[in-house]
Amino acid sequence: MVSSMSTRFNVPILSIEMLRQASGLGKGLSCSFPNQKRGLLCRTRFGVHSAALLVALIAGVSRDCVAAQGASAINHPSAQARVNPVATYSSAIALDAESLHAQARVLFDALDGTELKNRAAVPSAVNLVALGRFSEAKVAFSRIANSEDVRDSSYAQLWQLWLAARTHSGKSEELHKMLLEHAAMIGKQGTYHQALVELYGGQGTIDAVFAAIDRVAVQEPQRRDARAEAAFFAGGYLQYVRQDESAALSLYQRELPHASESIERPLLRSAITALAVSR
Repeated sequence: MVSSMSTRFNVPILSIEMLRQASGLGKGLSCSFPNQKRGLLCRTRFGVHSAALLVALIAGVSRDCVAAQGASAINHPSAQARVNPVATYSSAIALDAESLHAQARVLFDALDGTELKNRAAVPSAVNLVALGRFSEAKVAFSRIANSEDVRDSSYAQLWQLWLAARTHSGKSEELHKMLLEHAAMIGKQGTYHQALVELYGGQGTIDAVFAAIDRVAVQEPQRRDARAEAAFFAGGYLQYVRQDESAALSLYQRELPHASESIERPLLRSAITALAVSR
């Protein structure tokens, strides 16, 4: 996701002091930034961790607490009241970034009924995809596609196209017809989202998608984020619509090193792993 959406769902930027306070390690925690690829690394008596994973480790106690509350939260509102929405949301995003999707799911579920429920709607739906819970993801993205937030709605409509292709089990001709009809029902999108809709509708090309991104006036981090998003959806078109796994794998591999902290990065990693195993 690009522009302000790119920062909304990325791993939260935490200061070293915040990490020290949250972990209770004080000066026993030291951090460094060796290079862009490895990101912020934090050293504790337990070893060296990425900042994102440290957030997840810090959240461990609250995560176990939330999991224990789980089913009883409905009958005991006070249990849900003990959930810190901001910390829970940040930890869920961090866990997803580390591909700890099942643990993140517990936290996303805990945000139901809190003031951050709507804000968490998109990353929560993406988490359902990462877990392979496609039917639930379809329901979640259908709800988001009808929201008043134009950016969220546009993003959700791309997911509806991807999910339709991913879960189709009939003939390829039927899939092409369904996607054409679905794409035609989607209103005019902004920038490269329109190019992706046209791609799924059989009227566009992969090159046109990335050319559209090149024309967008954004900073380089946002451009890399947009390319990661485009690689995931365009790769999904190649993989599930065109049935060209080799081309899809090449596209995923080409863009993953530049994906930064994009919400699609764990999905790109999983897609690459799955395709590499199947070859």
